[in-house]
Amino acid sequence: MGGQLKARFSRLQEEQPGNSSYIYFVRLMREQGVSNKRVLARYFDTFVDKGDFASNERGEILGSVFESLQNKGILATKSTNLPRHEKLVPSPYMRPSHA
Repeated sequence: MGGQLKARFSRLQEEQPGNSSYIYFVRLMREQGVSNKRVLARYFDTFVDKGDFASNERGEILGSVFESLQNKGILATKSTNLPRHEKLVPSPYMRPSHA
């Protein structure tokens, strides 16, 4: 599965160039339906450039991504009046990409 994920990650980068690796990572995890914290952390270390975040913020960023993934699952399975947003909003903890 790792090779397929790397290929999909590369396709995301080609489809929408100029974003931070964090943005592509979150999209990939949402597409894959990742719901395990350890798996999420392993893929974070694989796909997100270390220059995109401060190392002391890694845990907080992962917690935010995990919560976001969990909330997406809740919104997808429950009837709600909340709007569904497909556009990803960069975390305030991420450094801007240098295109």
